[in-house]
Amino acid sequence: YKTLEKDSTAFAKGYSDAKRPECEAARKIWKDTCSTPLKDPKAFTSSGQDLVEQLIIGASWRVIAHHECAETASVLIAPRDPKGVKFVVTSRREAATTRESSPVPNHFSASHINRFYKAHAGRAGVAVLGFEVVSPGGLKEIMQKYAKMHPGLLVHPDDDGPKKYSVGNGEYMVGEVYAYYAKDGEKADPGTVIRFFEISGDAPHRFLPGLSPVNA
Repeated sequence: YKTLEKDSTAFAKGYSDAKRPECEAARKIWKDTCSTPLKDPKAFTSSGQDLVEQLIIGASWRVIAHHECAETASVLIAPRDPKGVKFVVTSRREAATTRESSPVPNHFSASHINRFYKAHAGRAGVAVLGFEVVSPGGLKEIMQKYAKMHPGLLVHPDDDGPKKYSVGNGEYMVGEVYAYYAKDGEKADPGTVIRFFEISGDAPHRFLPGLSPVNA
């Protein structure tokens, strides 16, 4: 992805310097300046594309952090606007590797992907809506209200409050609930999760614990 980002930046400069040429001339600029091979446009299909690649090329987003463990691999991709929306894109790893993080944050467990696939007939999609809680103690209060008013929506009902992770001199708390009830109105619909996180102390970054920053 980082190679594609460099190519995208180089192409944008060449394209601008050439005063925005037509398609074939633009393809020549890519071929002359970029290391990523050109693809045959006739073979393009609108489905089955790599979301991260599309955001890098189509929207000029950049990968700003990543996480790898034995079960999953993830990247955090974001626009230039520091207050803009960010996407964590996660995929399952087919085989275990030695690149194991210790400990693995629960939110990067393959069990979350497996649950989503089961609820959505094996189709990929948006599994989690994430929100940072900025009020100190706010996350604990949110989870207490869910436990009192909607205990059936708790993703981890046996936990005593949010999960806690220490990174550097900062502490991260993560709480998860299901977004909706199923059609019967009693059980939770496991298809979509709301993930709240709260950061305290001198934290090294303001995104999910386990993600390691990279230069954009």
